[in-house]
Amino acid sequence: MGDKVVRFGNWNDELRRGLANFAAAHPDATVMLFSAWDTFTRILSDPARYGFNPADRTIQGGSIWFDFMHPTSRIHNILAGEIAQFLTSQAPQA
Repeated sequence: MGDKVVRFGNWNDELRRGLANFAAAHPDATVMLFSAWDTFTRILSDPARYGFNPADRTIQGGSIWFDFMHPTSRIHNILAGEIAQFLTSQAPQA
């Protein structure tokens, strides 16, 4: 698992740098970052709370993971709701 954590950390660092560069090059754009890390952590820490089978935490083709990396539509629905909450919580830009 350690290697995956490092790779995700590298991805997140590069994403932040890329967003900062994009925002600097496009001052007329509103650039925001939403991290799904907390959402996945909550779901995987207590799958039953979200209606998932706890045994599916690591199973490809189960209720949580479509394959080795991609979440199922049910997970996407939860993420979509959290993204919507994130966006509505942001102050309007002038």
